[in-house]
Amino acid sequence: MSWKSWGFLLGGAVLVLAACFVYLQVEQTRCAYRVAQLQQAYGKWYEVHRRLEIERTHLRSHKRLRELGRDVFGLEPARGDRLWTFADPK
Repeated sequence: MSWKSWGFLLGGAVLVLAACFVYLQVEQTRCAYRVAQLQQAYGKWYEVHRRLEIERTHLRSHKRLRELGRDVFGLEPARGDRLWTFADPK
């Protein structure tokens, strides 16, 4: 092979490597945008989850349930003669 052939071969290899480098840079940028989108979606999901947990805690609070039982359903605390107690099974 002559020097000219080696030059074309080396030039072609450099062009292929440059094209691969550009492709990798484009893919890296695309993946970075996708990661940013996923982080934003996760942040929104996390905020909704946090609000739902707060709401669930509020809805299950003993104070609220007592007030609902008394005000809405007309319930009263159980009298002492209606309480059942069980021995601790050991």
